[in-house]
Amino acid sequence: WQLRQAPRTKHDTKVMTKNIGGSHGLYGSYSEATSATENFGTLASLAFRGSRGFPEKTSDSNILNPRINFAWNASGTSRFVFDIDFYQGRFGEPGGLALTRAAGVVSLEEGIEKTTLANDRFEFDRKAVVVTWDKDWSARTGAKTSIWHSEARRASFRQALGGATAFGGTAVGTTNSIQEQNFTTNGLDVRFIQKYDLNESEQNFSIALTAIQTESPYSQQTGASPFARSGT
Repeated sequence: WQLRQAPRTKHDTKVMTKNIGGSHGLYGSYSEATSATENFGTLASLAFRGSRGFPEKTSDSNILNPRINFAWNASGTSRFVFDIDFYQGRFGEPGGLALTRAAGVVSLEEGIEKTTLANDRFEFDRKAVVVTWDKDWSARTGAKTSIWHSEARRASFRQALGGATAFGGTAVGTTNSIQEQNFTTNGLDVRFIQKYDLNESEQNFSIALTAIQTESPYSQQTGASPFARSGT
């Protein structure tokens, strides 16, 4: 979390957007708005990216990532940060090519745009909330405490090969395999830092405690069609 950009607390209102486009249906955008007073700052951002991809089918991708972050300087020695983050990814899974030519298979030698997978897809969703408290107990002693809750889901939908060759053959099965795993995580991270002088230079001594609790149930289903979203 420390790598994420924090809202400014000594800056006027600012709005920024960056956009990109390219071949194979590529588009991307990152927009950000920040506003701040002396003791309060907020940052809101929205990122999305999509592409049709260069393989002949099942190569599309779409990513959506909004975020809101609030910071409050409660005093000259205490600061609170509240962060809400959301991510959604939808991806086709092309490929399934053999390394060399052989009967009944599609190989890389025929072109990297080829694919034997027409209905395979992957999805990933995540949302998280983080609250952080920074405290300077003195000019040389400080602490940072973060608590967070996050929920994530990964799911894959892959067509059965049917009578196709095990790898490199075009999938022709009339069912699919649906695998889903969910993750619910709660965490606590406490870090203390003490500054001191040694050999005429300032040194830092830090100690930390991290506790994480996670539940991650997993399920596997068989769908009644190559593009089923649920099954038995």
